[in-house]
Amino acid sequence: MNNLFSINRAADLLERDRATLVRALRHLPPEGYTKHGHPRWSMQTIRNALR
Repeated sequence: MNNLFSINRAADLLERDRATLVRALRHLPPEGYTKHGHPRWSMQTIRNALR
């Protein structure tokens, strides 16, 4: 789970707007969830979605 990121964390690391990531990931299923059910994606998936 350590290599999966929330939209907020990825936006911070990539210095991109959170709304941009929301739009890019809107139709991609999460690659994992936290124990509380919050979605997470790998950085590779996030970067590919932004292209």
